[in-house]
Amino acid sequence: GDGGDDDDFEPSLLRAMPGEWAFAAIGPAEALAEACESFPRGRPVKFVKKMRNAHGRWGVALETRAGCVRLCTHDPARPGKPTKLWFPLEALRALAAASKPNSRRDPESSARGDNGNGKPPVVAHVARLLSDVSLVKRLCDTLPTASPVRFVRAIGYRCGSTGALVESRGEIVKVRFEARAFFSEDEKEALSEEAVATLRKPFTTWLPVECVAIVTPWE
Repeated sequence: GDGGDDDDFEPSLLRAMPGEWAFAAIGPAEALAEACESFPRGRPVKFVKKMRNAHGRWGVALETRAGCVRLCTHDPARPGKPTKLWFPLEALRALAAASKPNSRRDPESSARGDNGNGKPPVVAHVARLLSDVSLVKRLCDTLPTASPVRFVRAIGYRCGSTGALVESRGEIVKVRFEARAFFSEDEKEALSEEAVATLRKPFTTWLPVECVAIVTPWE
């Protein structure tokens, strides 16, 4: 990586986002504002109040261009309507454990190189599916506009649950939900037989970014 044009990435539903694709804005707000007002040099992004929503929360990169990332961040006050804003890379941080060795963006992690056993660390972001089933159904059936994901009942049964973020294609993310082994008596009564049978199996699905909040704990 010698700073060629490989950092620009036009989103496509047909291919994975390269490199880091989950970021959080730096804080406090003053530091975030300063980075947005200063970078990229010559054409700074400019700070707007809405950017504060991305501080202390992970967001998904929708596209990258000229040292900036368009970030989609869940807004708890408006489920299903995340904030989507451009940030300079200098205003963002990635998950330290997820940084690839030799990553240009995070010199600290490339100094560490690996996690001690010779293997690069693994991306381990956690996504929570929104809990409102009718909202999730509407989002899945209409987004992304070019090619909606389409809702299935197995998605509905996992509303409010968390899964592992496996891949991102910008507007859609792939989430893997583990099988559930245990159900309380109350849950068994509340859930249909089909729901229990479905939840006992692992399930991987594409979801519109609007449907998920990344809830990975801060390291």
